[in-house]
Amino acid sequence: MQREQISALRDGALAAASLLVGIVPWGIVAGVAMVSAGLSRAEAVGMSLLVFAGSAQLAVLPLLIAKAPLWVMYATALVVNLRYVIYSAVLAPYFEHLSRPWRALLMPLLFDRAVTWGAIAAGGVALVATKLPLNLGLLAAIAAGVAVGLAVARFGAPRAGRG
Repeated sequence: MQREQISALRDGALAAASLLVGIVPWGIVAGVAMVSAGLSRAEAVGMSLLVFAGSAQLAVLPLLIAKAPLWVMYATALVVNLRYVIYSAVLAPYFEHLSRPWRALLMPLLFDRAVTWGAIAAGGVALVATKLPLNLGLLAAIAAGVAVGLAVARFGAPRAGRG
């Protein structure tokens, strides 16, 4: 490696070191939960490498123990990770200046009103569907929230200054 590359690697490692304060305890908690649930150490490491979010790992774990159908586990992990769509809505204004091709895998732009209605819909469905087995009420609530949010964003009144 060249001196500049080593310096850049060191700078990046130092910048990322502060993240370890949160990552290490989360890794320990998730690892202990997975091994306590009956996964081998190799399976727990594999799940950590293959599943995008730690919260999705913990959401799928009870379903794995209950021997839920694989599609329910996939759907649960997908829905838990859909929160990144909401995060994207918050970040969208910072990407508006980019061309449409640059924004095409990011997400449709959602407005505050769409996020609000999506949250209301998700909350309502969560209350109504709370007794569904295998946490399917949570899946239904998130799906409803995303659908309503997207519908309001697509068909609702445009923001001021937009035509």
